Amino acid sequence: MKAMSPTRGSENIEVARITELVETSEWFEWMREELPKGGINLPGEETATLFVVNSVRYAERVREVYKHLPSNFYNLFIEAGIIHQCWNKHRTEYKHLSQNPDHQFKFTGIRALRCLRSFNDHSHVMDGSDGNRYIVKFPKSDSETLLATEALCTEIARMMGLPTPRLNLVAVDRELARDLGISTRGWPRYMLRGDSYQCLGRLVESEVTDQPSRKMMNKASKLLIGGLIFDILTANGTERMPAYRMTESGTEPFFLCDKSLMCGNWQAFIHPRSEDKIGNVTSAVDVRSVDQLDVWIKRAQGIDFNEVWKLAFEIPSEWYGGHRMLLTNVLCRLRENAIVLKESVNSLIHLGHFPYLKRDPEMASNRSSLRLTA
Repeated sequence: MKAMSPTRGSENIEVARITELVETSEWFEWMREELPKGGINLPGEETATLFVVNSVRYAERVREVYKHLPSNFYNLFIEAGIIHQCWNKHRTEYKHLSQNPDHQFKFTGIRALRCLRSFNDHSHVMDGSDGNRYIVKFPKSDSETLLATEALCTEIARMMGLPTPRLNLVAVDRELARDLGISTRGWPRYMLRGDSYQCLGRLVESEVTDQPSRKMMNKASKLLIGGLIFDILTANGTERMPAYRMTESGTEPFFLCDKSLMCGNWQAFIHPRSEDKIGNVTSAVDVRSVDQLDVWIKRAQGIDFNEVWKLAFEIPSEWYGGHRMLLTNVLCRLRENAIVLKESVNSLIHLGHFPYLKRDPEMASNRSSLRLTA
């Protein structure tokens, strides 16, 4: 048997290498097109190449073992291998970001005992039967989705790791409400269930200020950027400055999430117009690099929406006007926003909403140079 010449051997190796590169490139394009449709983040180029190579080699080993493998099965093996590796990467990345699975909103059967102060006909400071003090809001016919908006958005912000006030369901009996001038007659009409009003209660913070302490300034800046990503996710177009509360380590911002999901206009949130703002970008001046944005985008995309759905169908129907299908559409839209959140942020970057974002001068004209990596 004639030995293969070194030249012929090196040529075969080079052909095999080129063939592998072409196949890898084709599968990388498949990942670009198909993974986002399933809500899977596209990994970085080097990681994606590694996943493709591993999957192709796995399919080749299967074909060698069985001597024959139909081309459609061969492709399915590679697709399954890529998706499996992407999912494992996703699970590993978000493991350290996972929050307490028990949502913060608790239905503990609190009843309002007395009213201490009224800000207007909608917000009242009341003592609860659990010994805490709450700012209580009543469900009204002229703002059907207001309470559900605040409850859902507060939970989403908390799952992203943003400090939020504690919420609870507070029942206010008819007699106490009547003393406040609240009744089911006239317009706007207050929504009564049985002998009590099912109200949203926000725990009153003991010490609140409008500025963070000096040693908390860096943390406050990071949280404000997180609040910016939250606003983009929930399509909040209004300016909202956080309050600051005392903690053991100093003051920190906490976010009152009562102005989101297109400011309670759920129809506008579900069907946004091109001229509508995409989030509040007043905190964008604090952004110096894409890494500051990327960490919060990952947190937003790592939200367990199963928990959000559970909360949505536990809250009283009076908080969203009983429009169950509308609530369902809002949650679906919110999940879609999370999937395309990275693209939304990239759009804002290229529209110039982040004036101090560091860019590579040589790559400034290349749109892909500013894309956030998974």
